[in-house]
Amino acid sequence: YRYTGANPNNYVCFGSTASTCPSANLYRIIGVFGDQVKLIHATYATTAELGTAAHDVNNYFYWSGSSSNESNIWSSSTLNTSSLNGTFLINLGTTWTNKIVTTTWNIGGGSSILQRSNAKTAYDYEVGANKSSTTYNAKIGLPYLNEYYYAATPTYWTSPGASDNNEDDYRKSIENNWMYLNNDYFWIISPCTSFSISLFGVSIGGYVVSTNVYNVSRVRPTFNLVSSVKTSGGSGTQSDPYRIEL
Repeated sequence: YRYTGANPNNYVCFGSTASTCPSANLYRIIGVFGDQVKLIHATYATTAELGTAAHDVNNYFYWSGSSSNESNIWSSSTLNTSSLNGTFLINLGTTWTNKIVTTTWNIGGGSSILQRSNAKTAYDYEVGANKSSTTYNAKIGLPYLNEYYYAATPTYWTSPGASDNNEDDYRKSIENNWMYLNNDYFWIISPCTSFSISLFGVSIGGYVVSTNVYNVSRVRPTFNLVSSVKTSGGSGTQSDPYRIEL
């Protein structure tokens, strides 16, 4: 089950019990996969949440963790090891961290063809029939490219992520894709296997790009909840997000 379209009621307040959910604790449900609910940061994490280990300036971060780290292997990224699965979890605290399940992330990615592929092709190469055997076990990751594709209204699922014709790629979906980050970039977890320093991201215009690991972008922590987590209220809107039972 996936949430799709312009603005579904899929907001969750995670990590806070404040009557008005702080922006840092506002997440959205990507979908329900098996018996687990998968969340993504509604906007992006800040240095207050991730620390400065992988930080450049103004809450932008290196995917690899450093301008000097030119590897697109997720297990060697200090954004992964020190920031997301280090400082971020510490800042959440034990009560909330215990509600996040350790996930086997598929981190093999695919060739540059995925930049111009559609939702089903990206799914197959990231987590489906053609996926790599390369995995990494951790609580926190980043979104998959196919999750961005599938967040759009189904009409767009056959469109490529990028093309030479602006009218025929995911730029046209931004008004109908809740995962689009308004006029900003964000990282995808999948590397671009065509080059050892490349990976995928979503651009300011909403189309998919392949870029270098030592560039900087927004970080949207993504994770699965343990299957026993229950809601205690809320309607799923931005002003009244679902609340997690403690």
